Amino acid sequence: LHDGATALVDLMVPFVLDGADLGDRVVLVGEPAFVDVMLTAVPGVPGIVAVPRSGRARFPGRDLRQFQRVLSTLGEGPRLRVVNQMPRMAPDAWHEWRRYEAAANRLLAQHRVWSTCAYATDGLDAGMLQDLATSHPHVLTAGGRERS
Repeated sequence: LHDGATALVDLMVPFVLDGADLGDRVVLVGEPAFVDVMLTAVPGVPGIVAVPRSGRARFPGRDLRQFQRVLSTLGEGPRLRVVNQMPRMAPDAWHEWRRYEAAANRLLAQHRVWSTCAYATDGLDAGMLQDLATSHPHVLTAGGRERS
């Protein structure tokens, strides 16, 4: 959970660098400007798979299919770290994205993946935050990583 673009980069750079040090492959998904900033922030990390996607072009089912394609093209090998900047969404779209989280958990359980779902807190109400805590085993904020 983050409160803006700078905070998101500050949270994700160590996640990416730690993964690279361990030999993990890295995938960045998000707004084109965010993906560019992240690539600039971690210039020494080889082989990052960048998936710039405007939030307006993202839908839960489409995102899952794209994730499956990325996983299948990468095949077996080292663990995969994914930074997934979640799109801002209207409250009426929340139910579908909540279902996406459950489906993503099932999809990712079959693979060696450590994924972060980066949500901006300014677009989330208390019920949405509770849903995220329920569907994620850990939450990473500027205060650190905590069990949900």
